[in-house]
Amino acid sequence: MPVYIYSVSFFQSILGKGNLSVRFPSVLAGTMTVVFLIKLIADLTKRRKPALISGYILAILPWHVHFGRAGFEANLSLFFITAGTYLLFSFSQRKINLLLSFILLTLAFYTYFAARIFLPLLLISLFIKDKKKLKKIILFLILPFILFSLSSQGLVRPSTVLFTREVKANPDTFFTNKIFLFNEQFAKNYFKYFSLDFLFFSGDGNGRHGVKEIGGIYLWLLPFLLLGIHRGIKEKKFADKIFFIWLLVTPIAGALSIPSPHTLRSLYMVVPIAYFSASGMSRLNLDKRLLSCFICFIVIYFLFQYLHIYYVHYPKRTSPDWSGGYRQAIEYAVEREDKYDKIFITDKMTLGYIYLYYYGREDPAEVLKSPAPQKGFEKFKFVSSPFNQKIEGKVLYLGPYWEDWYGKKLAEVKNQGNDLVFTIWEN
Repeated sequence: MPVYIYSVSFFQSILGKGNLSVRFPSVLAGTMTVVFLIKLIADLTKRRKPALISGYILAILPWHVHFGRAGFEANLSLFFITAGTYLLFSFSQRKINLLLSFILLTLAFYTYFAARIFLPLLLISLFIKDKKKLKKIILFLILPFILFSLSSQGLVRPSTVLFTREVKANPDTFFTNKIFLFNEQFAKNYFKYFSLDFLFFSGDGNGRHGVKEIGGIYLWLLPFLLLGIHRGIKEKKFADKIFFIWLLVTPIAGALSIPSPHTLRSLYMVVPIAYFSASGMSRLNLDKRLLSCFICFIVIYFLFQYLHIYYVHYPKRTSPDWSGGYRQAIEYAVEREDKYDKIFITDKMTLGYIYLYYYGREDPAEVLKSPAPQKGFEKFKFVSSPFNQKIEGKVLYLGPYWEDWYGKKLAEVKNQGNDLVFTIWEN
């Protein structure tokens, strides 16, 4: 999405090309989301204690921490939504906040696809009883939504992820069957987002989206979360209503798409989860030293458990999910490209051209002029097999680990899990 791309370009101009400049917008957004969540809850509840606890929970929540350490668009859009919502509800204090809110929420539209479903539903639900404000909200939503919907990107993305592509119906009763099957599949997908297994134990199973050994929420938060939700239903305070709507609306975008449940598309759930957990925790009398010490011990234990899994087990077990070995193979070739007339790279390296142009020395402007940059550029060429290529001069070949080529094997590339990924040959 354009906003994250432009933000990376900005930080690359300052920090240079590298992993840090790609991740930094998400890292900064994750940090600032915690700050604005504290401000939002303090403003809505007029209470400092639940606001600070919410911020602390969000800061250590595996779900939020995980996506805040890599370049995920959803994390940046979460910041825009959280900060924009805070400014929206505080505009009575400063009129300029309404304009700033409009800007941030519009940026969220152009940062992550799920925001274009989540934001309209959230804002309309919040202001449905206030017709005057509702008209303004609808007007605010129409412009960015229509502009994006008419763009090629806005039309292509939904067509690739919506589960309706896979819904089969009987041709004789196509219309009624299609509606029934759609509703049934949507309901199944929606309620998966509230399953204990998804939230607390395993996540969505995608190695890029979590550590797999635990879910996105610490198990010790469950009693506090349930207590906070129970109190919210009972008391029905303004803040409770807002975060209930937030919690219930978030899974809709994910439920409409495949696969489901999807941890990334439901990232916005971390905000109401942090709020209700903090609400439940703030009900306890933590002045009692024994109880305070016990809770601190539990928090520290689970935090260190997560950090151990994240830094020790996770890199080894999920290296294939992160294309482990791709960067090392490309850098090996780039460092030696002057020694060879041609460099063949196996097309089994999924999206290998992205790694080539990011870690390579090629001028981006020249690459963009190429008619098919995904097939290679200058001496680099992506091939299905080196055996069907015309060999002229000295050639370096980056091949899959199972394939032998004639010539000399120079190196083997392994991922962090010590799995062999590529072998490197020269003729």
